Amino acid sequence: MSSALALADLLGLTRAGISALAASGILERRADGMFDTASSVQRYCAHLRDAAQEGTTIVSLAAVCDAFEADCMQVRRAVRRLPDCFSGSEHDIVSREVGRALVAAFTDARLPLPAGIDLFTSARATSALAAARHTLCTAIRDDLLNCPGADTLGEAGWSRLEKELNDALQ
Repeated sequence: MSSALALADLLGLTRAGISALAASGILERRADGMFDTASSVQRYCAHLRDAAQEGTTIVSLAAVCDAFEADCMQVRRAVRRLPDCFSGSEHDIVSREVGRALVAAFTDARLPLPAGIDLFTSARATSALAAARHTLCTAIRDDLLNCPGADTLGEAGWSRLEKELNDALQ
């Protein structure tokens, strides 16, 4: 018999991950709240085998977080290059506003994943990453399109900024 914490240690998951697997019926919790260790290991292995046979790729939370961090860095680099498309005072304005927009967006950047789950199907992970990227890009776009310096850019500069921003965030 194992507690959720002991089983989590054995399987390399968190206690919340064990609870999520129990709630989804993959693991079976006994009436006393404990888990039969052998049965739980077998059921968990069967779950992973079934997912593999169905062609479902299982990815870890760490892998999803790493992918999110890499995507954030890609967005940050692309947006930081925006001022290079401008010269003179426009460059200074865009550079200042890009800095502000990046700080604001990345302060609030979150990966929308349910708490307590350690393993995800690749489809769910891809969906979460796409949602996070969309939220991040929308925040940057909104901040730049509504920035105080927008009035001083002029119509042509403003149109150019919007075009360059859209290109950078694709």
